[in-house]
Formats: sequence, structure tokens, C-alpha cells
Amino acid sequence: MRHIIVAVANDRELASRLGKLGATNGISFYNRKTDSCTYVAIAPSSPAEKFNSVAETISAAKTVIINAANIDKLFAESIIGASLIDRKIIIVGPDPSAMLKEFGIEYECVGEEGLLSRLDALAASDSCGAPIVDIDRAFNVKGVGVVVLGVVREGNVAAHDTLYSSDGKGIVIRSIQVQDDDVESAGAGSRVGLAVKGGDANDFRKGDVLSKTLIPHVASIEASIRMNTMVKEKGFDYKELWLVSGFRSSICTVGLAGNDVRIQLQSKLALRAGDAFLLVRRGEPRIFAGGLVK
Repeated sequence: MRHIIVAVANDRELASRLGKLGATNGISFYNRKTDSCTYVAIAPSSPAEKFNSVAETISAAKTVIINAANIDKLFAESIIGASLIDRKIIIVGPDPSAMLKEFGIEYECVGEEGLLSRLDALAASDSCGAPIVDIDRAFNVKGVGVVVLGVVREGNVAAHDTLYSSDGKGIVIRSIQVQDDDVESAGAGSRVGLAVKGGDANDFRKGDVLSKTLIPHVASIEASIRMNTMVKEKGFDYKELWLVSGFRSSICTVGLAGNDVRIQLQSKLALRAGDAFLLVRRGEPRIFAGGLVK
């Protein structure tokens, strides 16, 4: 079985045509399953009210789909955000090459009728290796116990594995569901429901992780960054600047640290070296910069 999770950054209606609506938690999950592949399309639920959700979807997936039917501000910000953290960009609709040529942004154009076939070619097979699961919610189910919903970011999670929560607790995976089917294991790119023991639903929050090697909450990081070329300012002095990395987000402040930057987080986040992030502000352009944790 192959799995793929994709972001549909600027068109929730397009995401709804790729799969059936599942959970909604700031971002909406659309699920589809064939005999050979599971697809998960994530899209911002209300980007006008919660713009950070656009950055969440872009940074949570390795492939970003952008609809070129409407060349507007959200289209431009989605393109810029995906390019800042080197996501694979697939554009559906008219080829915007005349507009993007000067920016050197790499992308491919695919008609909507051929989109699933293209995603199927990009999907990854069940993978070995140390699992990391990004959590978007947790709740109690009568007769089952604690259920954690999330996406397998890396590796392969299996029933009876013991993983560590961001707070350092050992969590045993009792059983796994992928798109309502019971499975013994699930690989990178799959949307999972995990029945667990070793913690309460209140122990997990959106943005936490389960991992074979502990990924703890941190209050600050050092990082390399790339600036949005539309930003004219050179400093980082904003009243409200957000760091967004997948389902994780926090207000932050940014200061120089040699050739890199040091970012102080108002709320501790589960981050590790190599994690990609976007910096988002209220002013335009809202996606301010992108980077990698050192």
C-alpha cells in the first residue's frame, strides 16, 4: 500500500473533490482510498479568518497543490510559502509561467483530471525506519480509551510499538486505523487513528508528536532562514510574528545569531533539527520567511 498527504493551499473546494471530508481542526482533512493507495488532502478551513492555517498546510505536506483558476493574493502567498521551504509545487489550471518566470520558482502543471494519477506516482510505499507521528487531536472513546489522530511523518508505526510523547511519556500503540480500516502498521504519508495507553487525551495537544526517539518541547531554536523576496525590511521587529511548522505554531521573536537566527517561542513546541517552518505576520506579505531548525 502506498500513501500520500498533500496540501491544497488555496482552494478547499478542490480538496473536497479529491476525497471525503473527515476531521476539521483549523485545517480540514479529505480522505480517499483505492486498492493501491491512500490519499489525504489537507486544506485551510477558513484562510480569511485564520491565515496561519495556510502555513500549517504548506509545511505539513511535502507536495503542495495550488489552483491557478484565481490569481489572487492567496495564490501568490501559497506559491511563495511552498517555495521558501522547498515543497514540490503542483499547479492545477492555467500555466502562470509569465508571472512566475522572474522568481525562478520550480513547479509542474497538471490538469485536475490527471491529478490523482500524478499523486499516485508520487506516493510512498510503506516504509521502515523510526516513526514520527504528527498529532492534530486526541479524545476519549467509550470502550476504546484514548484515541490520537495524526499523520505519519516518517517511518512506519506498528501496533504494540512504544513511542514517546513530546512530554516524555512512553505511549503504547494498542491498535491502528487508516481511513476506518484496522491495520497492523502504517507508513509515512498515512492518516492514522491510534488507540493508545499510557496517557490521557488531555496530555496531547495539536502539534505534539509521538516518536521512537523523544522530540521534546523547546522554548527556543537556532535556524537558517530564507526571506520572502517581496519583504523590503531587513529586521524582525513585529508586534506579532508567528512560527508555523506543520500542526505546530507559536508567537515568536527573532534575533540574529551569527549567520543564522535565534527564535524565542512564546509557547514551547516539539521541534527537532531539520524541521521546516514558515514565519507569518499580520502585514503583507503575510508569509514573511521560511527556514530549517538547526
